[in-house]
Amino acid sequence: MTAIDRKLAEIAGRADAAASGPWVKDEMKFVVSDPPRISVEDFQAYEIASMIGPTDYARANATFIAHARTDVPALLRLVAVLREQRNSWIADPSTSDRAEKESIKLADAAALAALEGE
Repeated sequence: MTAIDRKLAEIAGRADAAASGPWVKDEMKFVVSDPPRISVEDFQAYEIASMIGPTDYARANATFIAHARTDVPALLRLVAVLREQRNSWIADPSTSDRAEKESIKLADAAALAALEGE
């Protein structure tokens, strides 16, 4: 398993361990919960995050967090598809551009640095 595979597995593990969702945002209080609020008591039991600060700031943060529950798994699926396509192309014996194949393999180092925020 490569370093980028390990990093993607770590991200997937965190996503899989989080509450299943979908997460929802309460427009009045800027609170993210799972599942949608049924009553005040239920809401508090399933609260994921509560935002404070200026209204636009709190709304934007709550929206981001609520969508992370579905956005992160979707992005991981996209990365998996693109990596599989790339790996199939690299492994294809009919593709003869060896230099391009090697440069694509080297791109994993840049991808890993991007994932780690470098």
